[in-house]
Amino acid sequence: MPCGVRLSVGGRPLGRFAAIGSIDRIILFAGVAGSSLWGWNSLTNTDSTLRYGNAATAPPPPHHRGLLTTWLADHPVAIDDGVLSGSPRVRFPTRRFPADRRRAATVSVRYLLPCSCGQSIPVSASQAGGRVTCECGAEREAPRLRELRQLPTDQPEAKATAGWGFRQGVLSAGLVIAGLLAGVAGWFAAIEPAAPEPFDAAARQAAVEQGLDAMPPVGLWQLQKTYYEPLVRNGFEVAQSPQDQAILARIDQCRLYRNSLLAAAGVVAALAVGAFVALPR
Repeated sequence: MPCGVRLSVGGRPLGRFAAIGSIDRIILFAGVAGSSLWGWNSLTNTDSTLRYGNAATAPPPPHHRGLLTTWLADHPVAIDDGVLSGSPRVRFPTRRFPADRRRAATVSVRYLLPCSCGQSIPVSASQAGGRVTCECGAEREAPRLRELRQLPTDQPEAKATAGWGFRQGVLSAGLVIAGLLAGVAGWFAAIEPAAPEPFDAAARQAAVEQGLDAMPPVGLWQLQKTYYEPLVRNGFEVAQSPQDQAILARIDQCRLYRNSLLAAAGVVAALAVGAFVALPR
């Protein structure tokens, strides 16, 4: 049933508003406005009402319409038990109600009614229950609105995109960790020192002969006891300097870290992919 609401500012009546529905869903369109140019006499017209739905009333005077926004900004109002009264910091938000949204969606959607020629006849909701004509010239009766909504539409259906879930988080975290491990492994590969020069037997033999020629007999005897006799007992060994030994040890260490990190990265990546596949969608 229509219900009337009276508008007043500072206790002075401004007008009546008609709406449809309960008080908590009243849609108010301020139909009276004014300023100091016209005075308060034009605002105290209690017969000024508006139209909404089927509640037909007289519109506000034309010279009041242009000042509606300015007047509302200077004289904010609020609802108190169905009566509008002056109240600061109150706005009139404009919103579209669900019925309006459904009406707009119904107008924009065209349903495809199949024809005997193989083509589809676009039918709007306003044509439900009427006669429609195909491009081939055949006429068909459009179904009622309920059956019409079961037909496909001419609008492409939006493809459902998979949302971000726990599975995607596990996969992303695992791949990030695997990438970090692989990056550290690459760093160890980058700082690995170059291998020392290979042993040159000819150069070594020439250096030994020069040393033996310049060595006194006592030195030869000591060299025989400390070097050559153990060499005869233990066999030949690769001659390496202390610097070469340190370089080779560093190379072995870097390669150990690199291979371990690469293996860990592979395991983490495999676990992340396995969890992504095994977890429920």
